[in-house]
Amino acid sequence: MKKREFYQKSQKGSIDIGKCIGFLISLIILGFIGYGISQLIKSWGEAGEEYGKVLIKTKRKSMTLNCQNNLRVIWKDLQIYEIENDSFPSSLEELAEWAGSSKLIYCPEPNGQEYSYIPGQNMNMSPENVLAYESEPAHDECCNILRLNGQIELLSPEQTQIAVSETLDRLKR
Repeated sequence: MKKREFYQKSQKGSIDIGKCIGFLISLIILGFIGYGISQLIKSWGEAGEEYGKVLIKTKRKSMTLNCQNNLRVIWKDLQIYEIENDSFPSSLEELAEWAGSSKLIYCPEPNGQEYSYIPGQNMNMSPENVLAYESEPAHDECCNILRLNGQIELLSPEQTQIAVSETLDRLKR
């Protein structure tokens, strides 16, 4: 028997070490790639979750600013109304009819309600008086208020009730 034939016959039943090492290296590399992909997918999921939270927060802030913008427009309409009529209107509905837009007297928040209005005021009264306000919290458990001096504030329901009570007390004097 020639050497070559003997070598080939002896190799048929044995394991090729080079192929085994290559296979193991391939498995290790695939494992690292798989681990990297799983970490990448996990980080995308966490980033997506954070992005979603930021979007929700931004939308809430946008609704709060929209509401405050409505109150600014109400303030400007009240000023013009007072110039033309020598007094504020008796209700927000009267102001909306005069201005031609009833949309402004509602908070744009999906669960927002019609603004409450405290009639019987004029520009000579305390600038701290509340003219219009949200009676129910619509913005992260807070209410927007419009003061007689045109200032708009975002207050807790308790602070809103205190400001409204103080205004009503000043009107009684």
